[in-house]
Amino acid sequence: MSADAGVRAFIAALRRRVPLRRAPAALPDDVASMVREIRPDANLIQVFRAAGAANGTDVRVTDAAGWLDSVCDVLSSWRAQTVVIGCAGRGPLSAGRFTELEQRLHAAQLRVSRATDDETLFGADAAVTDSEAAIAETGTIVWRSGPGAARGATLIPPAHIAVVPASQIQPDLVDYFAALECESRKSAGASSADGSQAAANINLLTGPSKTADIEGTLVTGVHGPGRVCVVLLSDV
Repeated sequence: MSADAGVRAFIAALRRRVPLRRAPAALPDDVASMVREIRPDANLIQVFRAAGAANGTDVRVTDAAGWLDSVCDVLSSWRAQTVVIGCAGRGPLSAGRFTELEQRLHAAQLRVSRATDDETLFGADAAVTDSEAAIAETGTIVWRSGPGAARGATLIPPAHIAVVPASQIQPDLVDYFAALECESRKSAGASSADGSQAAANINLLTGPSKTADIEGTLVTGVHGPGRVCVVLLSDV
């Protein structure tokens, strides 16, 4: 199902569930342009950077040759000493590049782990992960749990760096879920054959964690990372 067809299906589902006293008006031919904020020809890197700045994410644009330096620079500025690496391995960045990162951090005298137990995650100063996708409209990072990709890696350490290739950026959630549905249909047969399972959860991470539970005062970093950085690879 295409993203635009998904919009129409969603509106049709709403109409079926909400009783109307009169016949609904016909949907216009170009319904997508009325309900979606990001134009198909938009510069998704620029849109993502602007949305990230608005939600408190530090977005640093680099290339495939420079992302290791960018990650190390951010960790140094945060004075991180203990780092957890989470690599889902579903994006265009190979697991080998994260092994290279691990070696760089060891050489810089940082304590590095890929363990996913709670003691390791709660003891880390920062986490560095890859990503499943990114949403330009809101500056959101998408993270799917799985082997080597603990859900807590993006939620427990007080600081989080996500390495995001530009090819993973989707204009909005309509596009992402349309792509996810297409992927699910393609992998359904393979999953049943090899015994693999879908991700237990999908996290949508939009900037540092925030809460305003106490007297309506906004506080950052109470229930998750207080600092979030996206290292965006413009050429991958």
